[in-house]
Amino acid sequence: MANCTVDEAMAPWVVAAVVNYSIVCVLGSVGNSCCVWCLLQCKRTKPAIKFQLICVFSVMATCSLITQPIVIFIYYNNTFCLYNISPVVSFSFSVMNSVLLQMERTSFAMVAVNRMVATCWPERHAQWSRLQVVVAVQVGIALYIIPVWLVLGALTGFKLLPDEGSVMHMINNKAGPAFSNATYVMYYAVPYFVTLLASLSMIKRLLQQRKVTGSAVESSLDHVIHATTLVIFVLLAMDFPHIVLHMFPGEGLPSVIIHMIFFHHLTAVPIIFVGYNPSHRRAVLRILHRHLPPVCRRVLPQPPCASVVYCDSVEMRATHKFTTTAE
Repeated sequence: MANCTVDEAMAPWVVAAVVNYSIVCVLGSVGNSCCVWCLLQCKRTKPAIKFQLICVFSVMATCSLITQPIVIFIYYNNTFCLYNISPVVSFSFSVMNSVLLQMERTSFAMVAVNRMVATCWPERHAQWSRLQVVVAVQVGIALYIIPVWLVLGALTGFKLLPDEGSVMHMINNKAGPAFSNATYVMYYAVPYFVTLLASLSMIKRLLQQRKVTGSAVESSLDHVIHATTLVIFVLLAMDFPHIVLHMFPGEGLPSVIIHMIFFHHLTAVPIIFVGYNPSHRRAVLRILHRHLPPVCRRVLPQPPCASVVYCDSVEMRATHKFTTTAE
């Protein structure tokens, strides 16, 4: 590659980042595809909620399986000056990857809002959880993200950076730094804080319900509270530094490390989703016990008994009942 030099100081960190991203892509592809399969097999989840969650995990699976591996290769190639890759190819896949990440973040915010409504206002949840409403919301998210993001990219100048961990960053801004910050607030910060506030509101409501209902439902409510708390922790630990980085652009090692941490949400979220849902966990363990060799099966836990009943962390049908009782 002409006019290309390798940054010897950053080279080891780039290799570490590429290895990290590769692990994330493998685990994210398997984990999110597994979540889609579990949802398709599940008979308990309402069609609207199922469609919404399938959209989220499908986007994450596509990012892990298709766009992110290609962007990783481009990132590694540009860092070590290996091949001449067309700028159009680099631009196209970096934009596709960023669009998928924005759709995932916004869709996840809508899931959090839906769960908050189910917990705090169960009588209104029936209107929100209709399939027509959920499909319209997902279409609106796609229209909100894809064309506007491409227009913003044209205005601000998207470019795949060869010397840091950022997949895509707005540089050579033609509209000024205030416009870039407004864009990051709209697409990064707003969905993040919507998810955070909705999750905190749901936890507060569940804690109030537990005080009213007493120990009879404590284990079921604890099940939902712990799962939601873990999701919040993932958002705080992985997405918040990433948002701050883009709001106050940094280069070099901090950017590499923050992006390495951020992309692990593609593996952490499906682990929480399957791990805290007994029916999904049972289905996955049965598949693993059926197809893995005996040596691998020995280290796996046995599938939980089908008679074990917990509050469903997706629909929270029991929570609706608790809410009515509490009121």
